[in-house]
Parts: sequence; C-alpha cells; structure tokens
Amino acid sequence: MISEAAFFRAERSGFRSDPLGDWLEAEAEIDAMLQNTPPAPHHNAKKSKSGHAAAGKAG
Repeated sequence: MISEAAFFRAERSGFRSDPLGDWLEAEAEIDAMLQNTPPAPHHNAKKSKSGHAAAGKAG
C-alpha cells in the first residue's frame, strides 16, 4: 500500500522527487487514512548548494 502511494507521488513529479521523501509522505498519508485523521504537513529537507539534503531539525 505504501509502496504504491510512494510510486504515484514520484510519478506525479516526473520521478524528479526524493524517493525517501516520497516514501515518508506516502507513509504519513496511509497512516492518516487508517486512523481517519488528516496527515500532518511534511516539510521536505532543503538541499544545500552541493545538492545534498541538509540536516533536518532535531527533536
């Protein structure tokens, strides 16, 4: 279920998105559906000038 949702997220972006980000957002969507609550907003990690994801927020 999550893999399919992650695939469709990636497909919508033309497969230019971050696979881990797609997976995590799909997981949150599925968890929310199963709990019948809206998913919490997810903030994508910003990329540094080198193209690598910057460290996320602690906590």
